[in-house]
Amino acid sequence: MPDSPDQDFRPQMAGIYPSASSSARANEPASAADWLRNGTGRSPSLRWSYQTEAPLVTLRLARETGELLVVDTSGSLYVLDPDGKLLAMGQERAAVSHAAWSDTGAGGVAAVDRKLVWFDRRLRIGDTKELPRPVCGMAMEAHGHFVAVSTEDCFTSIFDEHGKRTQRFETIQPLIFIDFFVESPGLVGAGEYDVFLCRDFGGDLLWQEKLWSNVGDMGVSGDGRAILLAAFNHGLQRYDRHGKNVGSYQIGQTVCRVATDYAVRRVAAASLEGEFFWLDATGGIIWQSKPASEVKRIACDPLGTGCVVGLQSGRIERLDWGGV
Repeated sequence: MPDSPDQDFRPQMAGIYPSASSSARANEPASAADWLRNGTGRSPSLRWSYQTEAPLVTLRLARETGELLVVDTSGSLYVLDPDGKLLAMGQERAAVSHAAWSDTGAGGVAAVDRKLVWFDRRLRIGDTKELPRPVCGMAMEAHGHFVAVSTEDCFTSIFDEHGKRTQRFETIQPLIFIDFFVESPGLVGAGEYDVFLCRDFGGDLLWQEKLWSNVGDMGVSGDGRAILLAAFNHGLQRYDRHGKNVGSYQIGQTVCRVATDYAVRRVAAASLEGEFFWLDATGGIIWQSKPASEVKRIACDPLGTGCVVGLQSGRIERLDWGGV
C-alpha cells in the first residue's frame, strides 16, 4: 500500500473532490497519554492516532483488510490503512450523514442528503441513487454486493452494488441500527425503541422482538452468535442469532455505545458519563478510562486484540491489548 494519500479525484466524481488540505494531522500519541495512563485495569498500547479536520460523524472498519473509512462533519471522507496512514481523502459538497463500508475494503456507500453514493477504496465514485426520504441507518454486506438503507418513512430497502433495489419492507419505527450476518444470510435491525427484528435476503421476517428500553447502539459479532444492544440504564443487553435475550452486561453506567469482535472474545463500550470500557467475554472489565472527548464510534479488531475508538473531536485512536 502506498504511504502517501491517493490524489486521483476528478470533478466528474458525483460531487466528491480533493480536500483543500489532504495532509491531515496523524500519529500524535503524546496527547492520548493521559487517558491511557490514568485508566483502571490493564492499559492498552497506542498503535496510532489520527485527527480529522472536523468533528467525527462515523467510522467503519473493513474486518478483512483493516482499512478504515472515516467521515467528518465537513463532508470529508478518509480511508486509512491498518497503520493509520492516509490512503485517500475526498470532500463532498454537502454533509455526509451516514456511511457503510465492506469487510473486504473494496468500497462503500455514503448518504448525502437524499442520495446514495457508491465509491471504491480510493473514493472513486460509481453509481448514485436518489431516495424519497432522508436516511436513518445503513449497513453493507461483507463483500460489498448489497447495502441496506432505512429512511424516515419507516421503510428499509436493500440495493445491489448497481443501485437496483432488490427488497423493501416497512417497520413501525425506522431502523436506526442495521447489520448483516456474515456466516448466514440475514439482516438484523433495531430502532431507537420498540423495534428489533431479523429478515432474510428474500425479505421474509425471521423473528421480531419487542424492546422495553431505548437503544443507543448495536454491535453484532461476525459469526452472528451475539447481538449486543447498548440499552442505557438497562446495560448491554445480549441476544443470540434467533433474537432470544441471553443476559446482560452491567457496568454501572449508562451505556450508549457498543462494538464486539468476530467471535465475542472482547466487547468495547462507552457510557453517557464519558467512560470507555474494554470487557472480556463474560462482561468483566479489563480496562476503563475517560477520554478527553465523547466516544462517537467504536470498531473492534476481528481477533479481539484491540479496537479503534473515534472521538467526537475527530481524534481516532487504535488501541492494542496484544493477545486475547
